[in-house]
Amino acid sequence: MTKSAAACGSDDFGRVLKQEIQSLDPDLLPLQENLAQGSVAQGEGFSAVVLRVEEDGGSIRAKVAIFYTGVIAGCACADDPTPENETTEYCELVFVIERESGDTRILPV
Repeated sequence: MTKSAAACGSDDFGRVLKQEIQSLDPDLLPLQENLAQGSVAQGEGFSAVVLRVEEDGGSIRAKVAIFYTGVIAGCACADDPTPENETTEYCELVFVIERESGDTRILPV
């Protein structure tokens, strides 16, 4: 997340961080592990909301909410009592960004 590291301290930091997170491959995020209702995470089109940012020495810690879709596996047949098979999922993650290199670790909350 080199763009976010470079933008740290500026008014654009939140916007830059959000754009960088949303451009990540969803397979890099622990979406499957954070499912609350569904059984399979669908990361395409996920969105991020920056909740809090703290600077800690040489790193930036950003708490971020991720909204994505989960699928409830089943037949989804006409007589299935739960025909809705997609649900909105939510998780919070902490992105620890090294200011100098932009190297990033993603931690669960």
